[in-house]
Amino acid sequence: MKKTPGSRLSIKTVPPRKPLEDWHAGANVELCLYARMLQKAARSLLTTIAMDHDDASEWDACPVVLLYRQSIEIYLKLVAGEGSAFLPSPIDHLTLFKTHSLRWLAQITCQIVKRIGWESTFICEEISSLAEFSSLINELEDLDPVACTVRSANEDRPIGAPPKQLRPISVVPFARDDEQNVPGEFDRIFICRSGGWTPAWVDDSFFGFVEKCPVEPYYTYGELKHRRFDLDRVNTMIAQRTEMIRIFAEKQEVANR
Repeated sequence: MKKTPGSRLSIKTVPPRKPLEDWHAGANVELCLYARMLQKAARSLLTTIAMDHDDASEWDACPVVLLYRQSIEIYLKLVAGEGSAFLPSPIDHLTLFKTHSLRWLAQITCQIVKRIGWESTFICEEISSLAEFSSLINELEDLDPVACTVRSANEDRPIGAPPKQLRPISVVPFARDDEQNVPGEFDRIFICRSGGWTPAWVDDSFFGFVEKCPVEPYYTYGELKHRRFDLDRVNTMIAQRTEMIRIFAEKQEVANR
């Protein structure tokens, strides 16, 4: 009896892939940690550049820009992905995964904030409105080192020099205070209050320090205001963010069932 020849290959039907429920496929915690490490690396690199000032190059700040840029891109994607449920038309997860446009991500973030009604609390030091937030993101987008270099390729600049947008505004040598007398005389002193790093509740100490500084006259560059620390406002912001995290956690739990 002749046997019917069988197929040499075993063909299995592959079930269609299910659409992603999140652009990060559930790796939101890991991405948050990664974004935080990018910020930490940027700060460490800035410190190294400042300490090695004698060997500094005009290009040294470019990796710092890229580190901060990628960190912000991740944070904005996380906000856009989780907050997309509040929008009339949810964002496609694949589009969100592939995009690198900070401007577009910032626009989506602003839409979510407006939809939730958090315009008054989506603020921080030096950013008091969504317009200022968008302006800062646009500025960072324009500082992409590769894009800046390509756009300015035909500009009149020395070979090997970075584009004007990436050049340091000024370079001031410095030395760390070892609590010893410094020889020589100083004709000027610069005192800096970084709004992004100095909390409002130390403003009294800062202005007291400036007033006691034995230098006269003194001038301020830009508008220097005494910021009011509002504990009730801080507590309100914390409560709102806690509630938003709770809502997202509930949605994530439902999606994982």
